[in-house]
Amino acid sequence: MQLPESKIVSIEDNFQDEEIVKMIVGQNHINAAKEDIELMKTWEGKARKTAVIKTGKKAYEQTNERKHLYVGWTRYPVFDNTFSPRCVKFARIGHTEIHCPADTAEFRCVRCARRHYYKHWNAAKECCAFCLDLPDVTEEDAYHTMMSF
Repeated sequence: MQLPESKIVSIEDNFQDEEIVKMIVGQNHINAAKEDIELMKTWEGKARKTAVIKTGKKAYEQTNERKHLYVGWTRYPVFDNTFSPRCVKFARIGHTEIHCPADTAEFRCVRCARRHYYKHWNAAKECCAFCLDLPDVTEEDAYHTMMSF
């Protein structure tokens, strides 16, 4: 049986990988052993780190019901780590750029959510186009690229 995975986005990159699981369990009062949460991988984005954790059922229910987890002094959004095709032309999920029905007038940057092709990105701040379109999402929660989750 495949254990569920969760993705934590926009983590400050000053944390070592081995510290992340300890902080998740300790700071979020997860009723599970450290062995029930395994850090699968991390990668650096332009400004921040993304981490994927694999959890047992009990730990998964506790982490994902919260929508945010504390790591250090900051809370970070947490999502199911389920792959969905993402379009870098239109900043939408469900298809890729090659199969995109949108024309060039509908470009939307996957890095800042503005109306241009992502390769022409020059904004200082990242912003997730997908998260911005969801109800009740603050700009702070959308401070990551669409490709980070």
